[in-house]
Amino acid sequence: MKLQNYISLNRLIRKLVSTEMPYTSFVNDFIHHNKSFAIFGGSEKFKQKDNDSVLLVLDSSFNPPHLGHYTLIKNSVKFYQSKGITDLQILLLLSVKNADKGVKPAPFSKRMDMMQQFSKYINEQQLCNKNNSVILALTNHAKFVDKKNVIQDFIGHDSRTKIAFLVGFDTLVRIFDPKYYAPILVSEALEEFMKTVEFCCLARDHDQTTIEIQHRYVSEILDGEKEPQIPRSWGQKIHFIEFDEGVKSISSSSIRQKVLESRDQNSDDFLEFSLPTNLYEYIKKNSEIFYE
Repeated sequence: MKLQNYISLNRLIRKLVSTEMPYTSFVNDFIHHNKSFAIFGGSEKFKQKDNDSVLLVLDSSFNPPHLGHYTLIKNSVKFYQSKGITDLQILLLLSVKNADKGVKPAPFSKRMDMMQQFSKYINEQQLCNKNNSVILALTNHAKFVDKKNVIQDFIGHDSRTKIAFLVGFDTLVRIFDPKYYAPILVSEALEEFMKTVEFCCLARDHDQTTIEIQHRYVSEILDGEKEPQIPRSWGQKIHFIEFDEGVKSISSSSIRQKVLESRDQNSDDFLEFSLPTNLYEYIKKNSEIFYE
């Protein structure tokens, strides 16, 4: 190899290594030491208040985060504000051990980069009427019960703060599915979990599951039709969040597909429509993160 080419290659390697830091080393250390929860951005400490407050938890693969995620956060914030609850913070949570989704492009370090960009966008919108209202964290747990426990450790067990998971309807149904808890009842298995947890559930037509079917599911809980598995009181902890019409077609998988088709002008238009401006620019510059 010629000396000039060798020097150029070394410069490229150093550049690649530098762009991976510090999140590559952070996530590798997190996994290697089997940590259960770690903050990597935003507020290091939960801001305790004397009044009632809510921590909105978006637990996602962030592969990538998009305006659909933002709309779910925004409309969940509006829901609680309409109830007179204004002390709100947002936790973006990435599990490195997701039960349903393997490690596919993008790598965890790049997802953390994108979460950081996403948090900047959210803070710029000042949804919670405060600066730096977004917390970024990793967990090694796949189950919601375990995620709630480490989050409770973070905010404090004497805190009056409610934890609201922002979920899709299919996730909500899985959480309450008796097959995961047999032979004991769901009401027994999740009794402690549900004491401080609520759900903001995204309502949108999906495959064969219409919005009408989704609302009927919660109505059946409220009417006691799913007892003794699911107590009727739990129905009051499920809040349907309507989706803005314009973002219903957005998904992380569709964005990744469009990145692979990025030479197509229609694909580029879709990406610009689907992503916060700063994330659109980030992905345009780093599109290789979605290649196998």
